[in-house]
Amino acid sequence: MLFTAMTLNEMRRIWMQPMVWIVLGITFIILALLFLVLLNNFYAEIQVKFTGVANAPGVTDSVFSPMFFWSAIIGALMMPLFTMRIITEEKVRHQFTLLSSAPISCRLITSSKMLALISIIIVFAILNLLFPVAIMSFVNLDWGKIAAAILGVFLFQTSFTAISLWLAACTQNLIFSVLSSFTVLFLLFVLFISGASTEDSSLFSYLSSFSHLLPSLSGLITGQDVIYFVVVTVLFLSLTVIRLRFKRE
Repeated sequence: MLFTAMTLNEMRRIWMQPMVWIVLGITFIILALLFLVLLNNFYAEIQVKFTGVANAPGVTDSVFSPMFFWSAIIGALMMPLFTMRIITEEKVRHQFTLLSSAPISCRLITSSKMLALISIIIVFAILNLLFPVAIMSFVNLDWGKIAAAILGVFLFQTSFTAISLWLAACTQNLIFSVLSSFTVLFLLFVLFISGASTEDSSLFSYLSSFSHLLPSLSGLITGQDVIYFVVVTVLFLSLTVIRLRFKRE
């Protein structure tokens, strides 16, 4: 009961703020423009180029796979804004001091905040799903690939949110909380580029979340990739709990 009440309270605090609606609205507009550009490119260039070719790439591969890749990045970029509000801003306003002094375990505090943030990721996934639904009556779509891509984006965003939540718990500076999360995302991308550019850097590629996201965009969900995202999420949530316990003591 306590955990449910805390989670609902965190969700209420997030969704009653105008910032979440503004950010989701802006990201939806960006995704809509990206969708229109990719769809126009498919009909103007790709479809003409592969006319008469067997097993030519369709709308799913040519439009939604690259769109979901950029959607994962855009979704990850917006999450530090919410982790900043849900922890760092509480510290600045000394609201977190009252919460940490209550007889509530740090694990419950972290879990309730994470679930509230996951509710944003779920809404973002639904927004992504609106685009294939909008054209499903006009083209043939591979819904298996689309489902795998959305699941991959969800896991990618969830793991990065856990990292961002830990970074937010480590500082009382709002700007540093956001910039440090952006820096980690940039480093993950650099690791992916480094791993892809040379054959001897497979470790760099494995450590990057992007290398585990790409297979899902082509419709492939492997146990290795799922385990990677779960381990990263659990690891940084555990680090957040340890940080909050240290702060309480």
